[in-house]
Amino acid sequence: GDISYTCVGQDSFLITVNLFRDCAGIGAPATAAMNFTSTCGGSATAQLVKQNSFEISQLCPAQIPNSTCNGGNWPGMEQHTYTGIVVLSPPCNTWTMSWSSCCRNDQITNLTNPNSLSTYLYTTMYSGVDSCNNSPTFTSLPIPYVCLNQVVNYNFGVVEPDGDSIVYFMSPGFEDATTLIPYAAGYTFNQPLPGGNAVLNTFNGQLTFTPT
Repeated sequence: GDISYTCVGQDSFLITVNLFRDCAGIGAPATAAMNFTSTCGGSATAQLVKQNSFEISQLCPAQIPNSTCNGGNWPGMEQHTYTGIVVLSPPCNTWTMSWSSCCRNDQITNLTNPNSLSTYLYTTMYSGVDSCNNSPTFTSLPIPYVCLNQVVNYNFGVVEPDGDSIVYFMSPGFEDATTLIPYAAGYTFNQPLPGGNAVLNTFNGQLTFTPT
């Protein structure tokens, strides 16, 4: 999933959450409950409304009716988009926006007991310098199929509407604001893929790896 925000007033922001769901896994929520906290003591909540959901299965068009989203056996994926407007006042150096839900798909292989772990998404806005800031957004679907033992170059397609500088880095997964998720033996947040050869370009966000 991902969280983005767009300034629609000096202290009002349109919050967007995109969730990507394995159709053979757990269901998507009807709404997305967001929490907002600032280092200045401010807080807010918002219940984001689902705007749309649609299938994004990486299948040939003729096989879409046979995906798990449609009762078939081929792997199916959906995207669910939620939006809402929240007032974040007063401006503060740091506002953290977060969403969480239990539990993760039990078919995940690089985590320990994934079906007992919550999914936690967060983003941080620095509004002390710019009280009407906009976040970067992702334009690539984060569900590519890749081929065994072939080099993969994957880019997240990040767009920064304000022209701010962007630096990319790998980050640990979280279960909540303070708890890191436990990776299975042989995996770390820097090396979450089989083969342990992932390299992330910090300047352009290109992720290069060879799946084993």
